[in-house]
Amino acid sequence: LVSNDTDWAKVDLGALHTVALKENGTIWGWGNNDNFSLSSSNNPPYYFTVPIQLSPTNDWTDISAGASRTFAIKNDGTLWARGNNINYGLGLPSPVFFNEFTQVGTATNWKKVKSPVLNNFSIGLKTDNTLWGWGDNFFGAVGVAQLAYITQPTQIGTATWSDFAVSSNLTVGIQTNGTLWYWGKGALDTFTNTIFPVASNVPIQVGT
Repeated sequence: LVSNDTDWAKVDLGALHTVALKENGTIWGWGNNDNFSLSSSNNPPYYFTVPIQLSPTNDWTDISAGASRTFAIKNDGTLWARGNNINYGLGLPSPVFFNEFTQVGTATNWKKVKSPVLNNFSIGLKTDNTLWGWGDNFFGAVGVAQLAYITQPTQIGTATWSDFAVSSNLTVGIQTNGTLWYWGKGALDTFTNTIFPVASNVPIQVGT
């Protein structure tokens, strides 16, 4: 039993830490505080065995954890991030560590954000169903044409999306018309020595 509290609403697991949202709009976390993903303190212990509150406010509606990074969305639709911004995985302008929640851009219509536990890119869905990506795009997982570090949220094509998921170097998404798409690095089939699916830095439809 992690906690005796009975008002938890959502939980998400990162590489070495966990974040959770309560029904009262507060954010909590536990695990490894690597790169300030949980706390601004740099003093031992560098991990938390019980949930600690990550922000004093109670205006949060969603949370997400990745590789030493934490994202949260406020009820005003703004996106906030803390932790490891290497290769701009947080979408903030300086590739350093952020020891407290810092707003990402100025948009006020974020709905969902996910970042993989083994790489430094992130994907976000807005309430207008547009999809956005940022961070390490050298394997194409951000989904934009430029194979480089994408320093801030950049729209992925012009389609509208209903959901998405991320892996270490691959992203998949469902468009609002129900079609399935992927982009990023394919996996090596050791029996045929071929890569499938074909690597791509822009969305490719899966089937029909």
